[in-house]
Amino acid sequence: QTSTGRAVIPGKPCKMKARFTGKLDGLHHNKKELIIIEEKTGAKLDEHWLSQWILSHQITGYCLAASTFTGLPCSHALVSGMRIPIGKVPAEGIRREYVPRSNLMFEKWANWFVTSINMEQQWRDNVISAPMYTHSCNRYFRSCSFLPFCAADSIEEKEQIISEMEHDEWSPLND
Repeated sequence: QTSTGRAVIPGKPCKMKARFTGKLDGLHHNKKELIIIEEKTGAKLDEHWLSQWILSHQITGYCLAASTFTGLPCSHALVSGMRIPIGKVPAEGIRREYVPRSNLMFEKWANWFVTSINMEQQWRDNVISAPMYTHSCNRYFRSCSFLPFCAADSIEEKEQIISEMEHDEWSPLND
C-alpha cells in the first residue's frame, strides 16, 4: 500500500515506517490456513458483544501480522467470549464466534492504520491544539483517563497536566 496524505493506494508499496503492536492470544494452524484465537470477556455475550468484533481493527491487524510472519493465509479469527461474572447457568457464560476478514477489510484496515499514524504524527508535538473526538470518552463502562485533560478550561491547565504525565511505551517483547 502507498500512503498519500491520508489515503492508501492499493497495490503500491508504502514508504511509511510504523509498527502495529499487540499480543494475540492464540494462533491455530488448520490445514494450510491460520486462525487467530482471541479471548475476550464481557458482562453480556449478546449480539452487541459480537458486533464489536465483526469489524475490529485489532483482529484484522492480527490476521495480517500472522500472514506476514508465517507466509500462510489468515482470513478469520475465533473470538471466544467469557461472561464475567458467571451467571446461574454456566454454559451461557461462554460464546465462540468466527469472524471472517476479506481483502477489502484488509485494505480498509491499512487505510485506517496509515490515517491513524498520520494523525499521531501531525499532533504529537501539539496535543493541545489537536481535534477532540468524544465518541469514546466513556467506553467499556469507565471514563477515559484523558478526560481531565480534554475538560480542562485553559491552555495553562492543559500544559500542567501534560507536564505531570509519564511517558510509558508498552512492548510485547518486554512481557
